[in-house]
Amino acid sequence: MLINREKETNGKAVTYLDRLQENYRDLFSKPLQKAEFTETDIKMIETELGYELPKPYIDFLQSYQLPKCIMVSASFCGDYACCYETEQEDDLFVTLEMEWYTALGGDVKEFLSSVQEYDMPLGATDDSFLDAGFLKIGNFEGYFVFLDLVTGEVVHIYHEAVYDMSIVDGVDVSDYEEVRDYLSSCILCKDFYDFLRLVCTKDIYNEDCLEFILEV
Repeated sequence: MLINREKETNGKAVTYLDRLQENYRDLFSKPLQKAEFTETDIKMIETELGYELPKPYIDFLQSYQLPKCIMVSASFCGDYACCYETEQEDDLFVTLEMEWYTALGGDVKEFLSSVQEYDMPLGATDDSFLDAGFLKIGNFEGYFVFLDLVTGEVVHIYHEAVYDMSIVDGVDVSDYEEVRDYLSSCILCKDFYDFLRLVCTKDIYNEDCLEFILEV
């Protein structure tokens, strides 16, 4: 084990981040350091964003310091296994590269600056995904990945659908509840812990039924 785990850091997020360093030794030349986000810092973030943070995400913020952006692999065995490996349709799974935005490159100010940097317009409006409570945490194969700060689910949407949802599907993107209803059919992970498992462990994930087929 490469990480020197501290006693006061004992959340579930740490377990997955241990696996992250084991699986990506080339990204971490030194042991990860404990995060410095306090309860006061969390409250500051929530006040700035205008949303309470899901508990699994708070656990993540208080786990370890990480580069604010990491390239990782995610293994899928649902529909994506056919979509992205059509010449090998008998394969059980496909491994796709995902750009993961941890935004954990520094203190609260830097964290908030990073999430604002990764934020994007919600269709052709002045509203953004972050305004609507969707924190952008990654992208892969043309899909944008968001943490829904209200439900705690991780959703993804294809880049063309960002504008199609209002132009084609008639969603009022200024109505955040309507946006949330629309994205409720686009769930990638049931919560942020499942997302951490997806990006940290290389366990195979069936995105069709939102379940892993291998145990940690």
